[in-house]
Amino acid sequence: MMNSAYNLFKCFFSNKKAEVKVSIRELITYVVLAIVAFFLIYIVWTKLKSFIP
Repeated sequence: MMNSAYNLFKCFFSNKKAEVKVSIRELITYVVLAIVAFFLIYIVWTKLKSFIP
């Protein structure tokens, strides 16, 4: 599992600059999705907490 992760990392960093730009754009998209997911989980958790005394 660690070996495949290392190979993925190696492939990611050995890409051309144009592909790296696309990867950075994808990374930004994933970060935004993670933030949105975090806020949704936080809102749901606070709502559940208010229901439970």
